[in-house]
Amino acid sequence: MKNKFYNQTIFANSPYGLAITNLDGMFIDVNPVFAKLTGHSVTQIRELCFQDISGNPSHNTFINLAKDLSLGKKVGPIKDVLKHVDGSIIDVIVSATLLEDDGEN
Repeated sequence: MKNKFYNQTIFANSPYGLAITNLDGMFIDVNPVFAKLTGHSVTQIRELCFQDISGNPSHNTFINLAKDLSLGKKVGPIKDVLKHVDGSIIDVIVSATLLEDDGEN
């Protein structure tokens, strides 16, 4: 129980935007910094997928990231762009790690 509380505290209070998605790109959770980057609330982001906020629709960064992660490859840091709710584009640096929780990646 201590570790879960400790991890949730770090996640919520990180000065960096953090997001947890499944391998299909659906957001499971994001921290307040990530939500602020996109202009959405944490609750709104949980109803979206990575494609909804991707600022570069000409390629599918997330599918490539998920494929590399599922093959055990290290992902990032790479440059990418996100789309703010107001339509502006935000430059970001993305790194990803595969997590397993109750048998789900």
